[in-house]
Amino acid sequence: KDVKNNSAIAKLVTIGKEVWVATGEGQIQIWDRKRKELKEVLRERHSGIISSMVLFTVLNHRQEEELRLVTASTDFTIRIWDVARKKTLHKMTHLKFWVNSLAAMGNTIVSGSDDSMLSFWSLDGQLNHSFKAHTQGITNVKYDPISDLLWTSGREGKVKIWSSDGDLIKTIDNLNIPPHLMCIAGDHVFL
Repeated sequence: KDVKNNSAIAKLVTIGKEVWVATGEGQIQIWDRKRKELKEVLRERHSGIISSMVLFTVLNHRQEEELRLVTASTDFTIRIWDVARKKTLHKMTHLKFWVNSLAAMGNTIVSGSDDSMLSFWSLDGQLNHSFKAHTQGITNVKYDPISDLLWTSGREGKVKIWSSDGDLIKTIDNLNIPPHLMCIAGDHVFL
């Protein structure tokens, strides 16, 4: 719990000397890691709980790296943030269900939502393509840059492995319970 406004912490990412915290109220708070003090609360916000948050690097027109943060919320929106300017660059508002999980895959953002849809977005917020990936809501989306594979899990208890183009490679369906967490570390996937 955050002592500043008593809100639940939904997600967090570490950016240099800061920790960016997504709250249950749709805010993003920026904390000083060393001093453990709240530095700033971003003015722009979601109107619902932030359900997923992912940090990634892009190259700008001068071929310099810039950080982007993508957030999804129960308010049926996805936001792409410019970390340096602390502002929303793009807001995707035409979602029919909320997004449970996000992954950054090169210049593509992948979202998995409660309506079982796996969606591929450009960095300017345009939907490139979308398809039904599971029979029940998608709980996790993870991208493995080493193998260039995308992993998803659904409430029906299946894990699916996809090519970066969205072609199904394998389904793992002998799980006893639906995986609620998924982590990729080196050559291993943990469910």
